[in-house]
Amino acid sequence: QCLHGLKASNYPILSKLTFSHQSCCKIWRKVQHPVMAKKYSRFSFDGKLSLQRKILWSWIFWYFSYIVVPLLGNHFYVTERESGRQDVFYYSKPIWKKLFDGTVTLLQDKNYSILDHTLLGRILKERKISLGHNAFGFSRVRFLPKEKNLRTLANLKAPSKFVFTGKKNARGRVRAVQEQSKSIWFKSANSALRELHVVLRRIKAEDPNKLGASVFDYNDMYQRFYQFICEVRKGSAVFPKLYIVVADISNAYDSIDQDMLISIMNDVIHQDSFCLRNISKIVRTKKLIKAIPDQLCCDQVNIYQDAVKIEGSLHLNSSHCILVDMGTGVEVNKQMLHRLLTEHVKHNIMQIGHNYYLQEVGIPQGSILSALLCSFYYARLERNVLLPFLAKTYEISAKDGKTEQSTGANEDFGNKLAQKEKHWTINNYVAGASAGRNQIDSSFKQQNLLLRFIDDFLFISTSRQQATSFFTRLQRGFRSYNCYMNYKKFGLNFDVEAPHPSKWFYSGADGILFIPWSGLLINCENLEIQADYTRYWSIHVSSTITVQAYAKPGITLGKKLCDYMRPKCHPLLYDSNIDSLPTVALNTYQAFLLCAMKFHCCVRSMPSISELYPSYILGKILLSFRYMYRLIKKRMRSMEIRSNMKPILKLKKVEMLWLGLSAYIRVLKKKQSRYRELIYLLRKIAEHGVDHTLPHLRYAVDDSHSSLFWKIRY
Repeated sequence: QCLHGLKASNYPILSKLTFSHQSCCKIWRKVQHPVMAKKYSRFSFDGKLSLQRKILWSWIFWYFSYIVVPLLGNHFYVTERESGRQDVFYYSKPIWKKLFDGTVTLLQDKNYSILDHTLLGRILKERKISLGHNAFGFSRVRFLPKEKNLRTLANLKAPSKFVFTGKKNARGRVRAVQEQSKSIWFKSANSALRELHVVLRRIKAEDPNKLGASVFDYNDMYQRFYQFICEVRKGSAVFPKLYIVVADISNAYDSIDQDMLISIMNDVIHQDSFCLRNISKIVRTKKLIKAIPDQLCCDQVNIYQDAVKIEGSLHLNSSHCILVDMGTGVEVNKQMLHRLLTEHVKHNIMQIGHNYYLQEVGIPQGSILSALLCSFYYARLERNVLLPFLAKTYEISAKDGKTEQSTGANEDFGNKLAQKEKHWTINNYVAGASAGRNQIDSSFKQQNLLLRFIDDFLFISTSRQQATSFFTRLQRGFRSYNCYMNYKKFGLNFDVEAPHPSKWFYSGADGILFIPWSGLLINCENLEIQADYTRYWSIHVSSTITVQAYAKPGITLGKKLCDYMRPKCHPLLYDSNIDSLPTVALNTYQAFLLCAMKFHCCVRSMPSISELYPSYILGKILLSFRYMYRLIKKRMRSMEIRSNMKPILKLKKVEMLWLGLSAYIRVLKKKQSRYRELIYLLRKIAEHGVDHTLPHLRYAVDDSHSSLFWKIRY
């Protein structure tokens, strides 16, 4: 990247060089890194131009490695920011020290206590004895600047080395120099916790009830929305009034009660032993085929078939790989897993600067177990506190005759006491939890959906009273679980009697209200789903992409455009069981709008792309359109095979292509001087093949429905 735009012919001094092959290699070894010198000394210097170019490369490498980088490092702290994506920010050392010291002081006041060298050595020795080869060390911490403070990021992937100091002899003198200290390397926490992670992964797949309302990705969200919306619409031509509550747990990871978490996980991991099978995941990329070692958790009886059925399907669905049984395995007992978990939770040691700290409250965020542990913890809160409260509220309101009536029957809470069914109505839950009580009048029925993406709650109900009760209960917090909500991030689509309640929603130029939740915009009227692009408001689109200056422009452009489209091809945004045809068309159009903005930033960053023929560039753009359509269809078929869902894509291929052309024209006409001929070709193709007067297409390209895009800088 440093050589981009530089030419050896621009430096007259290089034209005077006439070194021999051997002399050049000597200079290379003196200037260049030894490893690089050995590599490049084997190259033949065919001519003077090649010699000049290699000398220039060596000089640039030396200049940046030994002057520019050290100079910047001595005066600035160089880092990225949470909102900056790919941008690099430079903080002067005095300012960064002030931010650093303030954050460390805050951590000591809240969750962390400082450890001296002796106490740390004692903890690591005891861990070595207790865990044996699974003993892990400490993790190093860096701080990531946020809008108002610094986020603590622990690196649990790297091994650590600790120097144990020697003891004094009986005369009070220190032992010989070679016996004074002893360095021991410890494996990383994530590698030591891999077996525990494999076991929890199986429990998650086998018994999702233990995870309550947890969802871990858009696949989980898609299935829950699909089931809920189908139940709400069943037997009713009119979509009922919906009441939505969104909430965010304040400091979800840092506020977890460690003792309670260990108690919860003791109940979760109840089997005496687990058999782990060593496997290899064969993954194919465009350039190579690689094997990734992994493990599967199996039962003692069905040692392989059961594992392939449950966990193997998860791997195949997530990474499209082949699983190879390596024919070996290991058995781990419950006691070892509990010791690992206790050490990880109760003795999480972090190195900040030159000091070591012990985390006394909460769990580390960088662990491979963090999301699962957090989900198990808050699932227990839901089962023991939140759901009984809602059930009691419903029972009281039903007896008083105050519950709104609706035509649906099922409610999806994601965590029910029954084991036979995944989704239970609130009526069934009350009946199961209140044995001996009178049956609630069956005419009082309502539908509810409770989801939680790690620490973000989403509650949807056809009952205003239930939604209000849910909001007021979250507002009070849960003292026994040390769980409180972030008051500024409450989102409601209705009025409540509360002191200054937040109405955290988005409304565009068309006046439609949306509740933002986990990267999605949820329509408050009909639950149709759109992608949330408001996060691009605070940054330039160029900050979200990377390009290689010396890459082949044609190949790079086609690959990049497909990469830009891939994250926006989830069936959740295109299934007509959830979204109407106009909304599906709008989601398609908006995905192409963002891709067109990234296309412009890519072209601007790689001037060599501008040298390509417009017709060639058009071919790459059309390729990305076809790629998107195929990927959506493929993912819908995959979801249909894996579950009982039947996704429907009503948008035709030619309509998707027309929406893509319209999006590129809309974005690039603001940069018309650069793309005049390309825009002409786009318009020429868009005029044929589809009736652009169709209502859903006119709805999609209406600027009022995509008003949030015109605030994005590109």
